[in-house]
Amino acid sequence: MSEDFTVNVVVFRLRAPAGAVFASTPTRDDAAIRRAWRSATRHRRVDPTEVVAVHSEWEPSSADKDYLATTFPAAHCTHRFPRPTAEGWDQAFARARHAVAEVVRLRAADRGAELLPLLWSRSAPASAALSRLPHAPLVPGRVAVSLAWLDWAGAPAAPDHVTTDDYDEMGAPPFAELLATAGRNLTQGLRVDTQHSDHGDLLTLTRQPRLAASAVAVEGFHARMARRLADDRLVVGLPTPDYLLIAGARSDWLDLIREEVLTTTPRAADPLLPTVLLVEPTGIRVVAERIG
Repeated sequence: MSEDFTVNVVVFRLRAPAGAVFASTPTRDDAAIRRAWRSATRHRRVDPTEVVAVHSEWEPSSADKDYLATTFPAAHCTHRFPRPTAEGWDQAFARARHAVAEVVRLRAADRGAELLPLLWSRSAPASAALSRLPHAPLVPGRVAVSLAWLDWAGAPAAPDHVTTDDYDEMGAPPFAELLATAGRNLTQGLRVDTQHSDHGDLLTLTRQPRLAASAVAVEGFHARMARRLADDRLVVGLPTPDYLLIAGARSDWLDLIREEVLTTTPRAADPLLPTVLLVEPTGIRVVAERIG
């Protein structure tokens, strides 16, 4: 899956049972299909006559259409978004984002639920489920983020995970766009409480109904919290998926955050273990985690 609309995913479906090969290329590239085929077959020898279908997220250029017709004359070629003029890409990306948001809105109305980000600890037993869920790394190898539907009324039922099949039914839009939509949903219900001290503030984020801890995966989290705490190195405690503690790395709250997290017993059903993160401008890393 593509992470954003500036990257075009091209899939070459092969005659059964060979499956498919695919590659990503810059969306605006007039030779995207040609380059994608070259990249997709770099490590796997495939004869063009084996290709029965080609799908590109974005409509191929005129040059690429000629290439498709001559290289894969028997293939069924499809695309999702129309190709704009050279000056119209920004507007085309905006329309594509709107289309994704509309898909989410209609799904939400149908389900009576909102789409939210959901954090997973890779060392948690529940993380085996990630194999069937679209997800992205928050801390590579340690913490991932997926998507789930949560009942608007805040019913206690478990989140309804967005599976790979669900994702395909939604048209397999760029995961980053769905994550951005889920992040906007999450921030609408966040509450921030502040405790003051002479050596910095402690922020507690909660949310009605749930999943406040996922705020750490929302775009702009570091910038907003760093401004609020006047510190660009943040210690973030995630005792449960439903609240988080944030303080500047130079504050006197660090021992409290660590104790709060590491004395919290993990709930068996939670995909996120009690975790302490260090969030910096350059990235995020795990500094402590309670496994059992």
